[in-house]
Amino acid sequence: MSFAYKTILLFIGVHLLSSAVILLVFDLNAVNHFVNDFSRLRFFQDLYGTVTFYTACLGVFFFLIGAVIPLKKT
Repeated sequence: MSFAYKTILLFIGVHLLSSAVILLVFDLNAVNHFVNDFSRLRFFQDLYGTVTFYTACLGVFFFLIGAVIPLKKT
């Protein structure tokens, strides 16, 4: 993999991860934190299967592919 491909994959991964963080903030703003039954564990369990979760998974995938695959030796 060339340096340009690695850089593009890393940028795609970082962009998707930052988008997932923004979506996570929006999801947190939709929850009332001042009630007594708010649970962080329950909140993150409810995130499974949402757009936020899949965006973060794709971001991690592209970031790891760009970071782990070695450069092509010429």
